[in-house]
Amino acid sequence: MKKAALAKVHKNTGATIVEMLVCFVLLGILMVAAGQFLASSMRTYTTAKRGIAGREAADVVADHIEGLLESACIKKSMKPFTVSNKELTFWDKQRRKATICCDENGYLDVIYANGKNEPSHWRFDKGVYKGYTISEMRFVLSAPAEIEVGDEEEYLDSGVYEKNSLKLELTLESPQNGKYETVRYIRFGNVK
Repeated sequence: MKKAALAKVHKNTGATIVEMLVCFVLLGILMVAAGQFLASSMRTYTTAKRGIAGREAADVVADHIEGLLESACIKKSMKPFTVSNKELTFWDKQRRKATICCDENGYLDVIYANGKNEPSHWRFDKGVYKGYTISEMRFVLSAPAEIEVGDEEEYLDSGVYEKNSLKLELTLESPQNGKYETVRYIRFGNVK
């Protein structure tokens, strides 16, 4: 009788090969699902990080331009702005002629005229751009009173936008992160 009881106890203590295979298959399915979830999360994180870097670089550039233009000096005796597709010339708060443009490398360049001396250039450190460069920078002014919207040049509609405002269209590109575009409406100040 003791032998039968010991045999019964011994018989119920182990796992069969089928049970082990089922366990490994379930474990494998869980590992594959966890791996796919982790890979998807990493792709989402990387995409979001790239977009954040582009937005941060664009915001730094646009904030600086906005600060310059909000303090621009505008007098009737001075032509307030000269605009081409890629640059804007204005008078700063010290009444120096300044031009906002991009240098040959695609970085913001503010050029101050110094009278008889060579003009001085103001630029951000390249680290500010987080691997991006400016591929396009466009300024659109509000329409002067004597010009009707719809003429050859593009203007902001004076019925919608204030007289002293402009639109900045900024496009930054990075070989690793692609393109980031932003638009900012700026009201320029110190109007006399």
